[in-house]
Amino acid sequence: MGDANKTKLTWWLDSVTIGQPTKNDGSSSKQLLPRECRERGMVYGAPMTGVFKYAINEGDQHRLER
Repeated sequence: MGDANKTKLTWWLDSVTIGQPTKNDGSSSKQLLPRECRERGMVYGAPMTGVFKYAINEGDQHRLER
């Protein structure tokens, strides 16, 4: 029994992007500051996106963005 029937999966994280926290409360400014979040009991957060790449048996690279 050799390695000929095995499938090799290689994956890696290519890049990560973190967005800017914003607010949608009808005010003229969309900028959200940590102090405002503390005063209002809100979470200071933003979306994070990662680009993952993978290859099967060292073939073509595939890309997933999540």
